Amino acid sequence: FEMLGGDGGLRAGALLGEAYERMGKEEEALKIFQKIGYLYPPDNELCAKSRLRAANMLSRRGKKAEAEAIYREALSSPVEWVRIEAEKWLKEFSPAPDAPKEAP
Repeated sequence: FEMLGGDGGLRAGALLGEAYERMGKEEEALKIFQKIGYLYPPDNELCAKSRLRAANMLSRRGKKAEAEAIYREALSSPVEWVRIEAEKWLKEFSPAPDAPKEAP
């Protein structure tokens, strides 16, 4: 799948990723959402939404470190709801830096 440039390509890619996700084709959806995140500026709301969707999928697959990296980047997003979602996820799934580690 080759992404088109500009806003049209961004919208088309996001719609395709959402369609794949609804069809249960998470691997294809994840690839598209990640590609959007790399090709388009993170201050674009649709790009930010796609990145969060990718992070959510990675988290569900147990790839917490990859998801956390995306959510941490989202903390600096100019889009308020993106920052709020990132804060919620990090608060729930990422231990605070000073948090004591659980005993084995």
